[in-house]
Amino acid sequence: LVIITAKDNDEATVIMKHDPGITKGVFKATLRPWYVVFRKHETVAPKSPATTMPTQSWTGIAASRMVGAYLQGPNIYVAFPRDRWPDDAEGKRVTVTGLPVERHDLPVFIPKEGEVQIQGIPMPEGTDLYKASARIVIEQAKWSVVSDGR
Repeated sequence: LVIITAKDNDEATVIMKHDPGITKGVFKATLRPWYVVFRKHETVAPKSPATTMPTQSWTGIAASRMVGAYLQGPNIYVAFPRDRWPDDAEGKRVTVTGLPVERHDLPVFIPKEGEVQIQGIPMPEGTDLYKASARIVIEQAKWSVVSDGR
C-alpha cells in the first residue's frame, strides 16, 4: 500500500493519469476522500477559545499515543519534538501550560465495503471528515509533574 498526498482531488487525478506505475498497470490506484495525517508542522488557524485566550493550563495523566503526546483527563494532545512525552513524565500526573491550537490531522476515513482496510480511524458513512479529523494540540508547552502531596 502506497499513499500519495495531494492538495485536492484535481491534483490527485493528474497524478493518477501521469504516474508511470499506474499508467503501465504496475499499480492499481484508487482516489479516496480522506485527510492526510502527520503533517507535523502544519496547523489550521485556531477556531477555538485559543484566539482570545492564548495561554491556558491543563492537568492530567501523561500518555504517549500513536498520534502524539496525550493528556488524559482533559483529552488533548501536547506538541513535543518527538511526538511523545519525555520519559520522566510518562504515566505521571502533570500540569501543562501553553497555546491551544485546533489541528485537523487525525487519520480519519470512511471505509468502503469490499475495499482493503486502510490505516486510521474508521468513521460511519456521512461523517464530515474535516470535523472528525479535529484535535486540540497544546503548542509552546511547558509542563511539570504534579506533586502527590506527600
